[in-house]
Amino acid sequence: MLALRLPEGVEQRLSALARATGKTNSHLPRQAIVKHIDELAAQALAQDSLSLAKIRSARSANGAVLPIGKPVVTFSRGESFVSRLRAARGR
Repeated sequence: MLALRLPEGVEQRLSALARATGKTNSHLPRQAIVKHIDELAAQALAQDSLSLAKIRSARSANGAVLPIGKPVVTFSRGESFVSRLRAARGR
């Protein structure tokens, strides 16, 4: 469980939006947090892919250029960005 203190103006806006959409005051922030976490995880995964591409493009000890592979990200049904990120980082 997570408890947050919201500024009064934000709490009023949240309540008005919840009434207008027929959602609960808890549903809307929960939905926003999950979406934001997925976006942050996607950014981190993209950054990891970019770092890997930089490493692959670096010159080896004998001066040969290492090939760069295009990072491809696919997700199986039910897999999230967070679970993919954890798996990529070995957690």
